[in-house]
Amino acid sequence: AIIVLGQLHVLVGASIPKSPVTAALTFPESLSNAIGVEGTWLAPVLICGLIGIVIQLIWPKFAKNKLKLIPGALPAVIIVTIVGLMWQMPRVELAPFVEVIENSASTFFAFGWMPNLSIYLLPAVSLAIVASAESMLTARAIDLLIKNQPDFKPCNLNRELLAQGSANFLSGIVGGIPVTGVMVRSAANVNSGAKTRWSTVLHGVWIAVLVVAAPGLLTQIPLTALAAVLILVGIKLVNLKHFMHILKTHRLDGIAWFATTFAVFTTDLLRGLMIGIAVYAVLHHQKILAAIRERKS
Repeated sequence: AIIVLGQLHVLVGASIPKSPVTAALTFPESLSNAIGVEGTWLAPVLICGLIGIVIQLIWPKFAKNKLKLIPGALPAVIIVTIVGLMWQMPRVELAPFVEVIENSASTFFAFGWMPNLSIYLLPAVSLAIVASAESMLTARAIDLLIKNQPDFKPCNLNRELLAQGSANFLSGIVGGIPVTGVMVRSAANVNSGAKTRWSTVLHGVWIAVLVVAAPGLLTQIPLTALAAVLILVGIKLVNLKHFMHILKTHRLDGIAWFATTFAVFTTDLLRGLMIGIAVYAVLHHQKILAAIRERKS
C-alpha cells in the first residue's frame, strides 16, 4: 500500500511525499496539477503512465507462445519510453560513471584516515536494524507466496542477513548506499515465474552493464513508466482477503497486523514494527492471564 501511494504521485509527474499519510492526502492535488486547468486534457506524463498500466494488464491475454515468457513490465517500459520521447517529463537520472568511480575511490581512502568513527555508529546501527527487519519481512512474505509450490524451501534468515551485512559493509567502504531485500523486486521475481535466486544476481549484472555501456538509454526511461510497473506490483501484494481470513480465524494476529500497518503508515517501518510487536506482546500476555484465571476457576 505504501508503494502504491508513493508511486501514484510519480505516475502523474510529482515527487514522492515523505510519508504514506501525506501521500494519501496530497494525491488529489498532484492529480489536479497533472490535468489541464479546465480538465479537458491529460498531461503527457499521465498518458504515458496509463499506457504502461494498460499494456501490463492486457499483455498476458494477448501474448502468444514464447512471448508469454516475457513479463508485461518489459514491453510496457519499452513502449512508454518510445512514446514519451515526444514530450518532456521526469526521467531516470544517472551520475556520470567517472564521477561515481572518483567518489567511491575518495570515500575508500578517506575511510582509513577518519579520526573518529563514533559519530557514524548510531546511524549505521539504525540502518542495519531497519534493513534487516525489511529483508526478513520480505523473506517471510515471499515464503507465503510460494509455499504451495512443490519445490518450496523456506528462506534461511541467518544466511540472508549474513549476505546482506557483508554486501552492505563492502558497499559502504567504497561509498555505496545500503541495500535490502525488498518486496517489489522479490514479488516481480515470483510473478515472472523465476525459480532460483539467480535473478537477483543477474539483476545487478544487467544494471551494471547498462549503466556502463548504455547510460544514455537508461536516462530516456520516463519515471512514470517505472511507476506503472510498481503500482501494479504493489496492488497484487495488498491481500485484503487473506487479512480478513486471519482476523476471523486468529483474532490476535489480525489485531497485531492491523496495529502494525497503522503504525507503519503513521511513523516508519522500524517504529511501526516495534509498535506491532508491543501490541502483540500485550495482547498475548492478557490471553495467557485469562487462560490461567479460567483454569483456576
